[in-house]
Amino acid sequence: MKTSFLLAFALLVTNFCSTTGAAPGSIHFTGADISQALELYRDLTGLKLVVDSRVTKTGRMVAITAGASGKEEAAKLIEKALLEQTGTVITRLDQERASVTYNDALPITPAKKASGKSKSGN
Repeated sequence: MKTSFLLAFALLVTNFCSTTGAAPGSIHFTGADISQALELYRDLTGLKLVVDSRVTKTGRMVAITAGASGKEEAAKLIEKALLEQTGTVITRLDQERASVTYNDALPITPAKKASGKSKSGN
């Protein structure tokens, strides 16, 4: 479990001190699976996630390259990417929990494995 957290953190971490030229506060990950994105989301928000069993069975990947000014904005970017790229919907239940479900009726824009474009804008 610790190894998977470190792997997820390495793939999904907000790059505050990057030597690759990324702007401070940027998020950059490509080809991350849903469970890795949810792990980072949980760490950013502190929420307990109640995850529908269909969510991790989709086999879809998530990619984000965007700027975030803090944890709240980073969490919103992850929510948006999960919704648009995998059909995963995160709904707050209360102050401590969020429901994570899969909606197969939503239009999906598959993640691009290597993209230099931001997914934060509409």
